[in-house]
Order: sequence, then structure tokens, then C-alpha cells
Amino acid sequence: MNVPRSSSLRLEEMTLREKLREAERLSRDFEEHLKQGFSPKVHELRKLCKPQESDLGGIPDISIRHQIQQVLASERYSSELYATLEHGLVLIAEDLHTLLESDQSA
Repeated sequence: MNVPRSSSLRLEEMTLREKLREAERLSRDFEEHLKQGFSPKVHELRKLCKPQESDLGGIPDISIRHQIQQVLASERYSSELYATLEHGLVLIAEDLHTLLESDQSA
């Protein structure tokens, strides 16, 4: 899973305004993914692993393995998205620091 990008520019090549917009988009995507992707998968895994009285034969291992694979794939995507967002925020902080330093020296 690759982190979706709204622009073909790399974060380092973007203007401060573009970085801010990209960070906002990434934070919305991250929140949406956690709410609609990751959390439901984890909830389903927990539900699947919880013993039920109706589970006379038990839950097949393949079902649990499949759900774990989905949770892990979702977690990898979450990590990639978060790392991209964090990198963008670091670049924004560096740009702001540079702007503030140039203002003070002028």
C-alpha cells in the first residue's frame, strides 16, 4: 500500500503553502483511515477471537490468520501515512524557523 499523494511533487520540493495543504490532507486521510479502516478491522479481530457460545466447532485458524493479515496490512498503511505526515510537519517547522530567522536578521 502506497501513501496516496495529491501532488506529484515531493514534500521537499513544495512551497510552504503546499506543504501546509498536504499536511492537512494527510491528517484528514490518517484520521479517516483509523476510523474507517484500522479500527473496524481490529474490532472484527477482537470479536472473532472472543469465544461465543454459538461457536460449537470453534473458529478456524485460517479465519483468524486472515483477519490478522488484514489488521497488519492496515497497520503498515497507518505507519506509512503517519511517517509521511510527520516528515511534512518537520519540513514545515524547518521552513517556519528559516522564515523567522530571516525576519529577525532583517
